[in-house]
Amino acid sequence: MMTMKRAMGRQRANAWRVTRPWSRRVRVNVLCAITLNVLLGCVGEKAAAPALRPAASTLGPASASPLNAIIAVGDTISVTLHATTLTGTPVTSFDSVQYLFNYQTDTQYVQVSSTGIVTGKKPTDPGNPVVLGILAFRDGAVVYDATVIQVTQTALSRAMLSIQPIPPDSARWQASLAKFLTPVIMDPVTGDTISGVALRLEFGAEDSAGVRCSNFPVTNRSQTIADEVVHKSNCEPWAGGDYTALNGFIGLRPETIWIHATVVAYGMVLHDSLQFVITYPQNSNIYFYPGGMAVGQQGAWLNAAVVPGGSVAFGNYFDPSYGTSINVTFDHPDAATAPPGGVDTTSGNIVGLTGQNAATRRFLSAGTYGYTYTIATGVAPFKGVTGRGTITVQ
Repeated sequence: MMTMKRAMGRQRANAWRVTRPWSRRVRVNVLCAITLNVLLGCVGEKAAAPALRPAASTLGPASASPLNAIIAVGDTISVTLHATTLTGTPVTSFDSVQYLFNYQTDTQYVQVSSTGIVTGKKPTDPGNPVVLGILAFRDGAVVYDATVIQVTQTALSRAMLSIQPIPPDSARWQASLAKFLTPVIMDPVTGDTISGVALRLEFGAEDSAGVRCSNFPVTNRSQTIADEVVHKSNCEPWAGGDYTALNGFIGLRPETIWIHATVVAYGMVLHDSLQFVITYPQNSNIYFYPGGMAVGQQGAWLNAAVVPGGSVAFGNYFDPSYGTSINVTFDHPDAATAPPGGVDTTSGNIVGLTGQNAATRRFLSAGTYGYTYTIATGVAPFKGVTGRGTITVQ
């Protein structure tokens, strides 16, 4: 875990940058051209429309290399940014490259040259490596990614990587909950291991839309760099904020996915992969409240999904002063059983659910179970409102 001293130091620190020397003329000219066109447009003068940049010469996707690295104190490794144009042609040169630490205190662990040579200075804390952001500029455009660097006191002579579940863990997990793996790097001859291995995980294009994984934005950067540039992830974006957990991911829906991990450890390229099954959650909720009754919102709050044997809590979130009571009538009442060990011991339909209270039902068998809700009592315009919802058990 991060030490308290380091955590506090990171919160107070500003960004620390190592920048490759370069001419600023390109970006200044681009900025001036944009500014001039905007001003001319405002006063009604005719301005030449900016020429569209050909896709074959426009910066496209970029990725850090290596994505994960482990070096010993005194050892070096070269980090770089591999980019292609929008047509897939490799980019062989940039106008400039910047290497950024989120925290100035990280300079005690590694040193970075202007050409991307990283030297280990001091062992990093287990599970808390250095995240080094790389910004590359070309023709007024910018691309970004980050590499994760762990420093140990000494190197392993031989190493192998495993991200396989450690018993009693398994390769199954519930959707919407964060899952963390425990990568192991070990010398197969001596049995020596590296403490606190922390890696950025990777997902193939066919699986990336079903998970959220680390994006590691550089938060302490020039304000001229847009947020979108430094939110780098090959996974589904998270509207709720950044997801910066190493070794972790969040499955969004039930499916079988492949998880990959690659690390350059002491000059050796190590790789392992794991097939993982994402399931529906064990518990879910149905929300009855005024905003949830609006057209376009009902699907988000009136439908739920659980695994067989999972439970669904039906909650009346109306203000009690409205006097609402809600009845829930299931198409198959016998499928809605009382949850084990709960205070709610009733089964079947729910009658008279009052404001700020909830009732839970357990669904043992796979299937799709519809229900009808009715606001039986309360004030206008809520009294008498009725609607439908669905419980998916899979």
